[in-house]
Amino acid sequence: MNRRKFISISSLAAAGYALSSCTSASGLVRKPVLPDIKPDERLLLINAAIVDILNGELSPFSGLLIQNGRIADLFTAEAVSGVSADRTIDLNNSYVMPGIINAHCHLCMPGAVSFTPGMLFSFRRQLERNAETCITHGVTTVRDMATISVIFDPIKHKIADGEIPGPRIVQSCALDVSGGYAIKPFDIINTDEYFQLTNTPNEAREAVGKARDLGTRNIKLFQQEHELMQPGKKLPLMNENTVRAVCEEAGKCGLPVAMHATSTAGFRKGVYGPVNSIEHFPFDNLPDQLARDIVDKKIFVVPTLTIAFTMVYESRGDPNWGLPPIPGFVEERSRLIEGLLDEYCEPDLKKGALKYFNTLSNPATYESRQMFPVPMPRPFTAAAVIGIRNVQKLHQAGVQFGCGNDGGIPFSFPGSLWMEMLLLEESGIPTAEVLRMATINNAKIIRMDGDLGTVEKGKIADLAVFKENPLRTVKNIHRPEMVFQGGRTTHKI
Repeated sequence: MNRRKFISISSLAAAGYALSSCTSASGLVRKPVLPDIKPDERLLLINAAIVDILNGELSPFSGLLIQNGRIADLFTAEAVSGVSADRTIDLNNSYVMPGIINAHCHLCMPGAVSFTPGMLFSFRRQLERNAETCITHGVTTVRDMATISVIFDPIKHKIADGEIPGPRIVQSCALDVSGGYAIKPFDIINTDEYFQLTNTPNEAREAVGKARDLGTRNIKLFQQEHELMQPGKKLPLMNENTVRAVCEEAGKCGLPVAMHATSTAGFRKGVYGPVNSIEHFPFDNLPDQLARDIVDKKIFVVPTLTIAFTMVYESRGDPNWGLPPIPGFVEERSRLIEGLLDEYCEPDLKKGALKYFNTLSNPATYESRQMFPVPMPRPFTAAAVIGIRNVQKLHQAGVQFGCGNDGGIPFSFPGSLWMEMLLLEESGIPTAEVLRMATINNAKIIRMDGDLGTVEKGKIADLAVFKENPLRTVKNIHRPEMVFQGGRTTHKI
């Protein structure tokens, strides 16, 4: 199967999603644990160990009052006894964090595909599961980094209308050149409204205006020199003048610009823009000066280490295969894969996903064309060996990191951000910093730090409650006991 045929099948899956909207809702959908309360009613949380994200320690407050979907006030243990409320929840000394934000994911990419008779309905259910497993894992907000409107709009409206639980969505519009990394896959269905063709500075200014008029809140650019799926053809790139025009016009419109880049050349073009964030990390050696330039321009980097973890596979003659951290990744991934699919993947898709995983794990796979598209393995082994060193260099240079996992790619899901956070922690970044990346730093990236990212008076009451202390290790944030979104209790174990 070539790339065009694969996109044809993906388009059919999208159509299947749209057509199946009249069928019964997914059995995954759950109602909020507590009955809805009126917006002006007062909900008091007591005996809470509140995590002070900014300082990386526990707050002196242990009581939290929610009203009208926001944090109305915080109280010490001594003061909370005098607070009146319509309802009180005793958290029994559980740990309370701000709702987690996934700053780079694809809510409407399945993370797994299986060609079965029930594929289309399973695809629809998987998108609903993506939304729900965000909430059940404490991810209350996502920045969706581009999708096809026929897939995205129905799920977005279902979440907004309360038909299914799902995260708050900050939506992106992708801009790329003719035949580029973003545009090329969609030529079979013509350019989607969330994908604007941008070959010149004039087209750049027009495309940013269209993105603003669509109501999107983020612009995404691409600097991907070669396809990451076989056969790995060279791709056209947006030139510097067009990148600069996008950034200037987006600045006038109040829209942040993010750039997909997996090379130092792409990072340099992001600095030239300058963009607001660079997504992923260089797979080639990063010069020290470039790291300093990123710091000087105050550009965030969202590393997405998960792509190295999920997409690293052996091919014959690969010089990076077997070098650290690849053996550890392979061992840990083999141990986790089945449980991960059980947790995040529709049962009808799991069998096909495991089959695909086994195909990718066979070195002979990469020596011939396959029916189902497979990645180019060597860029990802370079990402694991060289790229993670680059992430460490960027961190040591003082670059501000956000946190995203590219959820939607194979074996990564929008709600599994905890894996990305664990990889960051294991790369040597202190736990408290990783927590900041997934909360307040991400809130700054999506320009919602006035409303999200910390547990403070006046902010939206997005909260994740954990039995164990997240400040000890991010392993403790895998499964929250309770999740609040806008003050509503949406999930409880």
